[in-house]
Amino acid sequence: MTTGAIVAIVAAAVILLILLTLAARRGRNRRLDARRTEASHLRDEAAVRRRNAEREQAEADATAAQAKKARATAEEKAADARRAEADAEAAQVHAQHERAEADRHRERAVAVDPDADERELARDDVAHRAAADERPEDPDRPIAADDGDDRRFIRRSAPDRDLDRDRARQ
Repeated sequence: MTTGAIVAIVAAAVILLILLTLAARRGRNRRLDARRTEASHLRDEAAVRRRNAEREQAEADATAAQAKKARATAEEKAADARRAEADAEAAQVHAQHERAEADRHRERAVAVDPDADERELARDDVAHRAAADERPEDPDRPIAADDGDDRRFIRRSAPDRDLDRDRARQ
């Protein structure tokens, strides 16, 4: 082998090494570019998802605020309803008390009145029962002791009323 052949073989080997190095670099650069492109797509997708998540979080916060406001409104209305029920119950108790007082005064007036006769007693009794029938009854309310129930009134005869009247005058 001649020196020229050895130089040609060495030159061909060096050229081959250079070509292999260039091809390896080009392949490596293609792989890096592909990975950079994939990373860019992943970053873009992450940014889109982050914006979507932030938008959904804002919507969830707004919905929670609306629910909290609705709950507060409902609680306020429930408190108003409880106050109204308590006021209505107090008014009913007061009305029952006033009816009982009116009945006591009516009974006392009949007992004291020297001119009260059986027809007037009957007329008062019918009027009293008609007024009692017009009262709305609440089926859930127990009957109170002073609710104006006519059954607790005892009809007294004229001599008994006269006797009571005489006792009242003494």
